[in-house]
Formats: sequence, structure tokens, C-alpha cells
Amino acid sequence: MTSDPPLPNMADAAEMLWVVLANVSGGDWTQQTPEWQEAAARWRDNYFAARSSDAPNTDANCDMGADQSQVVDKAILARRDIHNQIVSRIAELKGHA
Repeated sequence: MTSDPPLPNMADAAEMLWVVLANVSGGDWTQQTPEWQEAAARWRDNYFAARSSDAPNTDANCDMGADQSQVVDKAILARRDIHNQIVSRIAELKGHA
């Protein structure tokens, strides 16, 4: 019996979703409904804001002596936020299918 491939981490999943969204209709979003374009633009804006935020890098922060439990808690919350954005975006896309 073969096992399923491992699931990507949330950051990789968010990036994969962005790549898919960015290339819908060959990258010409004007071929989509205005509602779809607005939802995709919201995802894009949130995705890039999350990428540029000060989301903690747990390995680097632990090496600097930060309180490990706080660092891990912040990382979990950041990833949970990305996960919630992905779930919301998928729900939006299903609503426009």
C-alpha cells in the first residue's frame, strides 16, 4: 500500500493557492466576474501582507533566546490565520463555481 504524499505546510499551501489564483484565465482576471476579481484581489493583498508581516521565525527567535512558548504560540497563530484565509478563499471560489 502506498502512502499519500505529505501535506504542505500552511505557508507553502498559501503560496500554491496564490500561484493558482494568479494564473486563472492565463493571468487575465478580466475574464472573471467582478465578484471573483474582488475576492482574488483580497486574497492577493492578504497573502502579500502576511508574507511581509513580522510573523516569527521560530528557529531564529529560539536561537536569540526568546521565550520559546511565546514564539511557538505566535507562529501557530500566524499559520492559523493563513489557514483560515485559505479556507475562506476556497469557500468563496466554490460559491462562484
